[in-house]
Amino acid sequence: MTIKRKVLMLLSKLEDLIFTNHSCISCGLEIEDGSMFSMCDECLRKLEIISGKVCEKCGEEMKGLVCEVCKDKNYTFSKNISIFYYNEITSRIVKKLKYSRKKYYAKYIAEMMTVVKDNFKDIDYLTFVPSGKKSLKERGYNQSEEIAKEIGKIIGLPVLKLLGKKDGFKNQAGMNRLDRLKNLEDAFYVLENSKKLNGKIVMLIDDVFTTGTTLTRCSSELAKLKPKKIITMTLAKTKFESNID
Repeated sequence: MTIKRKVLMLLSKLEDLIFTNHSCISCGLEIEDGSMFSMCDECLRKLEIISGKVCEKCGEEMKGLVCEVCKDKNYTFSKNISIFYYNEITSRIVKKLKYSRKKYYAKYIAEMMTVVKDNFKDIDYLTFVPSGKKSLKERGYNQSEEIAKEIGKIIGLPVLKLLGKKDGFKNQAGMNRLDRLKNLEDAFYVLENSKKLNGKIVMLIDDVFTTGTTLTRCSSELAKLKPKKIITMTLAKTKFESNID
């Protein structure tokens, strides 16, 4: 590890310990202490909450049981829960967590994801989408793991590290579902043969639901541990007609 990297990691840890947010986590505007999700009123208004009747598979707002996109997809999870649509606000927050070394953002994201406590009432364990060694080395942490840990603290659920990811896979931004499926073939693997999951309900945490490919691949591996049900959860999901990434 280089001296520069050691210094950056030290600064990141120090920031986590002493940081008290006084600015909006989305736009950076100065806000009062105690503001909801540490966001300004303008950014809060721009959040697109997913509410009402949703697709029982992907969590998209709709009128029927399963949306037109999901009816032809073979997801290996029972259902997905996303809190917001992926737009300029949620994109900014997720990218700051992932690429700007703002690990403490995981706490605010977890607060957003746990507003509806009923989403967790039947869950036995939380787990998360893993990062490859290269990403962990560059970022210093796995954003999905950090979010899962913070959710675990809020809800009081144990977080299990069950999956690993091989290196050598391309960044998926801009890829369609077919390319994503090809790119992530055999990307994930079970770290341990955990008997804890046998007959239990596990929730798989990630930041954004785009096509469901990553969550499907991870769920396929988790299924080997024989859980009763696999539910996935993300802060945000892209609208299927959207090209945001």
